[in-house]
Amino acid sequence: MERVIPTKIVIASGYKEMSSLAASFVAGLVQEKPDLVMAIPSGRTPVGMYRQLGGMYRKGGLDLSRATFFLLDEYHGLGPRDKGSFYHFIRQNFMRLVNVPAVHVPDSRFPDAVEAGRRYEEEIASAGGLDLAVLGIGVNGHIGFNEPGRPFDSRTGPVNLTPETISANARYFKTPAQVPREAISMGLATIRQARSVLLLASGAPKAEAVAAALAGPVTTTVPASTLQRHPAFTAIVDSGAASLLSGFPQKG
Repeated sequence: MERVIPTKIVIASGYKEMSSLAASFVAGLVQEKPDLVMAIPSGRTPVGMYRQLGGMYRKGGLDLSRATFFLLDEYHGLGPRDKGSFYHFIRQNFMRLVNVPAVHVPDSRFPDAVEAGRRYEEEIASAGGLDLAVLGIGVNGHIGFNEPGRPFDSRTGPVNLTPETISANARYFKTPAQVPREAISMGLATIRQARSVLLLASGAPKAEAVAAALAGPVTTTVPASTLQRHPAFTAIVDSGAASLLSGFPQKG
């Protein structure tokens, strides 16, 4: 199996520093290209980055009004008003902190999830393609909701969630039974076509996935490993998430 070392790995001392470095990375690209087109994740990992970006905005050092944002994924069947939806999460944890007029999201209420994915691909293409994709990583190595085994040439469309992923996301619902079993996610090929990719990871529970994704073979059993093939891939991980990596200096 192919094994490729990614372009850059930055190991931060902890979550706060990881978040600060990630926010500086994003802000730098926005300053270079104010109309940046960006894919953004939900989940706990990017919350610190979003708060840092909010602080930059409040201090007058960041303007996101011309940027375009696409949510990486959404639960099929949940709408923007559902508190368990990723749109609700991103509205609470990002949009209200900065001057972002809107965030695009897959039409998760559309009955045909395949067609909803195709339409989302058209939206991304109409925006000029992704300049940046910011990603978290699951404990099973997924990015977006691309679970292990999803082909590297996949495009935005429906995905069935693994029990591991359902369990990890149960904290956002009153009971595990309420977690949807299907989502619409940007595909691995869609993500890899972004002109720049930033992966974030925090905490020892992510260490195995990080080591497999960044220093292991490129294989569909670890979806994030496809990023090793990207020519402009940066990973910012804290010391806990990097604990199984070796040979990479801190703040590299």
